[in-house]
Amino acid sequence: MAARSEPSLKEVSSGSNRKQRWLGVALLSAAVAVLFGHPYLIEAIGLRSYHGLRIDRPAYNFQLRDVQGDITTLRSFRGQPLLVFFGYSNCTGICYPALHELNAVALDADIQNVLRKSRQQVSSQPQPQLQSAQYVKETELLVLFISIDPARDGVPELKRLEELYGSHFIALRSGAETTRSVAARYLTMYEYNESAVADGRMDQFAHPGTALFIDANGQLQFIFTEIDSAMIKSDLSFFFAKFTDVREE
Repeated sequence: MAARSEPSLKEVSSGSNRKQRWLGVALLSAAVAVLFGHPYLIEAIGLRSYHGLRIDRPAYNFQLRDVQGDITTLRSFRGQPLLVFFGYSNCTGICYPALHELNAVALDADIQNVLRKSRQQVSSQPQPQLQSAQYVKETELLVLFISIDPARDGVPELKRLEELYGSHFIALRSGAETTRSVAARYLTMYEYNESAVADGRMDQFAHPGTALFIDANGQLQFIFTEIDSAMIKSDLSFFFAKFTDVREE
């Protein structure tokens, strides 16, 4: 009976390397499976970038007036997420296309469901109380329009905007200096267009047409420099996935 030869050092080393490679592949696969089920981790290491700019800081507590003339602050809306837009009713450029996109986000059934789930997930924790019941709407997301043209955007103009977009749309105004100060706190700059005034044109403000997202706890979470409903819905869906069934395993 022939004696069995011992494996060579090279064969032992090759077999060990193969086991290590397979173990490495298995561990990597497990890590990817875990990672892609947990939005916190994906966001933390940058594997999923947002279309909008992530901010995550307390939003400035403005003080403006609504169409009834009542003083309204950011805290008036505590408990409900907001999409905020600075514009004016006579705008012939970005305003109405942007408001159309934001309106589409606010009324989107998937976004309503995501926000509803996130609210239910954290309902066991102490929640801020709404200070003004008149702003509790049927939708989960409100669109807040802040006029940068108080000279021409009076109550009738802002009421027409609210009627145009629905009960989830709220228009606010104040004096020119207060509005400019609030806009700056929200990283929004605009300029009065002197040439447009001289020519009698309606587009008398140059402004960036950005939107901001403030969560139910008053945290400024996103600035959207490109207002596209699909992109905003994608960002909000991913952002709020961390509060929903994705992490319930």
